[in-house]
Amino acid sequence: MTLHSAPAVSITIERRFYVTDRMYKIRFLIDSRSVLSILPRTVVRKPLQRKALELQAANGTAIATYGQHSLTLNRGLRRPFEWTFTIARVDVAIIGADLLSHFGLLIDLRNRRLLDNQTSLSTSCEVGPAPQVHTISVAETGIPVGPHVAAYDAILSEFASDKARPGEMATIVDFPVQHRIVTFGQPVFARPRRLAGDRLAAAKAEFKRLLDRGIIRPSSSQWASPLHLVPKPGNTWRITGDYRLLNARTRPDRHPLSIIEDLLQESVGKVFSVVDLYKAFYQIPVAE
Repeated sequence: MTLHSAPAVSITIERRFYVTDRMYKIRFLIDSRSVLSILPRTVVRKPLQRKALELQAANGTAIATYGQHSLTLNRGLRRPFEWTFTIARVDVAIIGADLLSHFGLLIDLRNRRLLDNQTSLSTSCEVGPAPQVHTISVAETGIPVGPHVAAYDAILSEFASDKARPGEMATIVDFPVQHRIVTFGQPVFARPRRLAGDRLAAAKAEFKRLLDRGIIRPSSSQWASPLHLVPKPGNTWRITGDYRLLNARTRPDRHPLSIIEDLLQESVGKVFSVVDLYKAFYQIPVAE
């Protein structure tokens, strides 16, 4: 009797790289073949509505989207990585080619790390199985293009230089409006106060981001209002100021506003749309 051994069956499991953000504790798949960076809708703690944009995975699965959400990632690379993610019906968060390209992040397959081309620092990656949904691309939505859509595209083309890329602040050259604060009396100020560790880290990160973008600059003014941090959903902080003392020294603006009823009458028969300004208050410069 002759015995024949069965051929060995080789089972190959596709492996992928993952990183976990230190602040939000979100595990991200590093997927350079995904055109967009994605957040699962279960991560975002706010009311969501389905949007017209539809995505598609490598296996042909259609993926619904629910708008966008901005996060500032921290992987210990000594600079913030603020990005606007697309919210979608997926199981795993994805860092796609858009974020990798914008920040100059390189995938080092041999050493299993993510390399920052700007600072030459790197962060190690975890290795895990590939999720069911990956390699995300934008699908054709079949939305009809009418005259209103064409008019909207013309407006975008005219002001293309004023549109912000994901994670960046839009700027308008020679903006005609300035915020003027007319004060009287002696300057008011607040003494320094200690902040708890998480609040201090959030405040430092926010002010560094504003400095890096040129929204704020160091000041030697005698006016100083106290810092106030308000908790936001998702264990984050909103950085604000307590301006009650400043308001008491500010001359009020008595310029009359238009009567709302008259504005509504003028709007009859018009086409309405919503163009959201990202952090619009920062886009209005303060007069020197």
